[in-house]
Amino acid sequence: MTSFRPASHALIIGLLTTSTAFAQAPPLAWEAFVDGSLPGIDEARGLVVAPDNSIYVTGSSANIAPQGTITTVRYAPNGTQLWIDHPYGPSQSAENKGVALAIAPDGHVYVGGTLANNNGDFALIKYNASGRLWKKNYEQYDQADVPDEGAALAVDDQGNVYLTGYITSTSGMGYDQYVMKTDSAGERLWGNDFAVSSADEHATCMAISPNGNIYVGGDWWNLNGNGAIDLSVARFGADGTRLWDKSLEAPGMNDRAIGIATTDAGGVIVCGTVQGAVDMDMAVVARDAAGTELWSAVYDGSGPGNDEALEVRELANGQVVVVGHSLELINGQLRHTIATRLYDAGSLLWEAAYPGPEGLGAWPTSVTLDHENDLLIAGYSTAPGGLTTDGLIVKYDMTGSLAWAIPYAGAAGFNDRFNAIGVNTAGDVIVCGTTHSAANASKYITVQYGNAVGMKEDPTGKGGPIVFPNPVSSRLSLSHVDPDTSIEVFNALGERVYATRSPQGDRCRALERRRLLRPDR
Repeated sequence: MTSFRPASHALIIGLLTTSTAFAQAPPLAWEAFVDGSLPGIDEARGLVVAPDNSIYVTGSSANIAPQGTITTVRYAPNGTQLWIDHPYGPSQSAENKGVALAIAPDGHVYVGGTLANNNGDFALIKYNASGRLWKKNYEQYDQADVPDEGAALAVDDQGNVYLTGYITSTSGMGYDQYVMKTDSAGERLWGNDFAVSSADEHATCMAISPNGNIYVGGDWWNLNGNGAIDLSVARFGADGTRLWDKSLEAPGMNDRAIGIATTDAGGVIVCGTVQGAVDMDMAVVARDAAGTELWSAVYDGSGPGNDEALEVRELANGQVVVVGHSLELINGQLRHTIATRLYDAGSLLWEAAYPGPEGLGAWPTSVTLDHENDLLIAGYSTAPGGLTTDGLIVKYDMTGSLAWAIPYAGAAGFNDRFNAIGVNTAGDVIVCGTTHSAANASKYITVQYGNAVGMKEDPTGKGGPIVFPNPVSSRLSLSHVDPDTSIEVFNALGERVYATRSPQGDRCRALERRRLLRPDR
């Protein structure tokens, strides 16, 4: 049963059974865990997949000190841990926390977040393939021993790094939104405290367009509208000058931006939550590079309660997909759902609400697009019995059809959650998050789903087949065009387990049951 509808029909709620979902879903390839040296919560919050298909994961870990560490791990494509790093600041009044990663054009990886220095500073840590190169904390005002927190990170085409979040205002009475730029050595080039009121204001997300436009989204005072905190976005020049500041006006005080994306034309799309007639609603607004609103949309779930849009993406055809959380009435029951909506220039093409594999509730946390331009959503769902949560991955194609859903239940039977998602060059899906071993104890978890486990790109550029189904049932025949071909067979860890050569003139080879077949002339 699909879970979408054309815009002119009633919303269809989709429930995919586990057996149906797994019929097309990729298999679990490997899983890896990190458990801090101290009791407590370890939670991975972000990941990036490098061009060599190695995986960088960051978050926070109950490790070394009571305030924890920003723990970053690098995994090989087959899940082998290559190294782990635990930077931290000494203040016990703040948490060391990694929240975002970005890869620079030269291949270096940056981690952004908060270091527990001076009661909390913006954090920036730089890595190469061998490990940490440096870590820096940024105090926004001299001797300001007050909380600041990094929320988002971006890197431009020249390798400059941008951090945004919120800082304690100079009055010490509230929070201001803040954005800063560093060079590749971590030297701060500029910083901009662009608070517009004495109210608490936050920067929550940022993005850089293909032509270099710098955008920051968040929640701050709308001076041009109803005089309230609204879902807002600002554009900055390369020198830190704020070029414009725009808000999506709504009647309430608690609107906020959560997700942001740029467009091929250099514009920006921001999504989040705004006050509706009764409660909070999903919202999205698209603007051009001059800040002019192109279109906006608000959605209120069919059930009572707060809804929010978390992530937004522009597709190659210019359509926009928005993913969030909504409360829906399903067969008379109130259910948390993963809400997905596809727009074309503001016109709704289809919408879907997915309540999880058990139909008991589901929440999204992160999205990405796969190589077919289909939508992959990470999050969590209510587990069978309704007392705990499972990690969750959902795939939609761009007709709105629910392709598959994969729940992940940790061995201990407590709460599990995926927080970030990525795809490698072979199309395998990688997620990270947290898996609980007790109510107040958890580990980092990183999981890869897919068939091409641990495979590297063919260095000759000549390519080769991957066998499906994988594993093959018993016996297969490989036909090839070129004579005198070398054949190698690799297992699920990318290790060569068999090698042979087809004699001159022999263009067909029969092989017993193996995994991951690759010819190499």
